[in-house]
Amino acid sequence: KMLVQLLLPFLLLHLCLCDDLDYKLLPYHSLTNFFHNLSDHFPNLIKVESVHSKYSVPFQSGRCGNSNCTIYLATITDFAHSKKPKPKVYLSGNLHGDERLGPNVMAYLAEYLLENANRDENVARL
Repeated sequence: KMLVQLLLPFLLLHLCLCDDLDYKLLPYHSLTNFFHNLSDHFPNLIKVESVHSKYSVPFQSGRCGNSNCTIYLATITDFAHSKKPKPKVYLSGNLHGDERLGPNVMAYLAEYLLENANRDENVARL
């Protein structure tokens, strides 16, 4: 747990300093597709679930296009190889007022962690 707390700020800083990062502000449906695409490409490392199904959380009154706004939970771990209990870290990408950056930061962080899980030993250790 301490290792995660120490390494995570450095990973976030690295993300911010990457020259090759193609950042785009993603609207709701693009974020949903983004996470489902990550799940398709890294099925052993990420699981994307609706909190409404998993925890019986009711839908809020807002709409996302023609449907309810589904709140998703993404769990990133090595599902294929690790069976022993591990420390858990909760990172929230919730919206706050008109600040739309949170969900996008979580999306790009998830992408970074998944793409580097087999290339960077510090990421793999997380």
